[in-house]
Amino acid sequence: MRIDHIRSALKELPGSKFESFVRILLRRKLYPGLNTTSPSYDLGEDARTETTTLQLNDGRYYTVFVSKTATITKLKGDCRRSKETNRKIEIVVFAIGGNPREDTIENWKKEIRKDFGWELVVHPLEYIVEIASEPKFESLVDDFLHVPPIGGDFLQDIEKQFEKATNRAIRNISITIPGIDVSIEREEIKRIEDQIRLGRSVLLTGEAGSGKSGIAYQLTTNTNKPVLFLDARSLGHIKNDTELRNHIGLSGSIEDGILRLASAKRCRVIIDQLDNSIGLPVSDLLINLALDIIHQEGVEIIIVSRKREAHEIRFLNKLTNSGFEELNSNPLNFETVKNVLRELGVNSPNVNIMDIGKNLLNLEVIGRIIQSNSNFNMNDLSDEIELWEAYVNAIQEREGDSGEQIISEAIFLAKQGLLQENRSFNLDHARSFEQQRLESWKIIIRDHRRVFRFYHEKFQDFLYAFDAFNRGINKQEIIEELGDLHRTRSVLIIVQEMYHRHNPTQVPEYLRDAWNV
Repeated sequence: MRIDHIRSALKELPGSKFESFVRILLRRKLYPGLNTTSPSYDLGEDARTETTTLQLNDGRYYTVFVSKTATITKLKGDCRRSKETNRKIEIVVFAIGGNPREDTIENWKKEIRKDFGWELVVHPLEYIVEIASEPKFESLVDDFLHVPPIGGDFLQDIEKQFEKATNRAIRNISITIPGIDVSIEREEIKRIEDQIRLGRSVLLTGEAGSGKSGIAYQLTTNTNKPVLFLDARSLGHIKNDTELRNHIGLSGSIEDGILRLASAKRCRVIIDQLDNSIGLPVSDLLINLALDIIHQEGVEIIIVSRKREAHEIRFLNKLTNSGFEELNSNPLNFETVKNVLRELGVNSPNVNIMDIGKNLLNLEVIGRIIQSNSNFNMNDLSDEIELWEAYVNAIQEREGDSGEQIISEAIFLAKQGLLQENRSFNLDHARSFEQQRLESWKIIIRDHRRVFRFYHEKFQDFLYAFDAFNRGINKQEIIEELGDLHRTRSVLIIVQEMYHRHNPTQVPEYLRDAWNV
């Protein structure tokens, strides 16, 4: 065990280094107001409380003696030399390289009080070893004793790697509406923080586009605690604990890293888009990680997921049955939507556009359409299908002669992504012009290396449905093309809505009950 290695290393440490190590350790752990005395000017003390630092030690004057030999003779000699200096001393701390019996220590205390009138506190070797094994002293232990932390990860390295992984995961999350600089305040953040303060873990659920990831982003950036943010969408390629650990950049286990960081500083763990990993090995890895750390001291866990489909509900019940408090990401209220639309230049929004704007994703699309064409009349839109169609038209018009090819590429990539469990697709390092423009529009984003995905899954579904509608393919053909029941159902619903809108008298029989796919 690591604690045994620390004990052995302390016993082997030369006397002067032992004294330096213990003095620093005690100052950081117990006596922050101590000042080290000069080794070249022996006044008996190894460290002492000065008047200027008195308030840091409960207003009492401490003097520290460190000795590897642990004898009363050495202690009394240092006490006599200290008394000759006429310095103010109330408590003598004797840190030693041995483990004397309790009755021996009691006799020492009596002798020091009798001879000098001072209170004696003894820190034996086992106490020093116990303190030194704490995570926050890993660097000190490595510097002096050359004993690495468990798993080889230093506390500061764990925090650094968590920060890097978090920054990588949140870089594509948008919390502002195009054309508006400030983010929308979400009351869900306060409710989540209230649950965290009560010591509860939180499962945040809600409809697609309700702004769940934006809430998770703000819970990441609005805290001074270390955060590990994991986006399940970008982890679809991970199959085991080792690959997940390597993705974050740790030598030891992720659970151990979280717990050690939590012990020293607290640690917030956020798992976003969990529903996108259902059916993949990484989903079980993430769930098991959450369940392993849920009741650990200093750990705060927030999991973000949709919970609409039956398979999502069954999967997430593991969390709620284990103590996760489920909260909902609600649609935006009409007052917020009205204010945002006015800032975007829609001064007299009608009921339809207000209802569309309750979904945060739709508000973002509205902002992008207005940026592309400020003369577009948003009040002409009656539902989400028209909004997405307007978005496609805005891209085509803005891109001119290349617009049709760009949308064609988007449709092709939408299908490629829907064929994968995590909706991702690979692109060559040298991406085509159309792919670069889709990335510029933030329609597709990079997860890692050559792996990309659609920024909005709903737009990905729409693009495939838009193409399926135009091709006039039947239900069975859609199912055969996509090969997944859950993704097929969401696509069929959109195709059904498009028929009702554009050709209501000819809705194919196979779409009349798309919900029962």
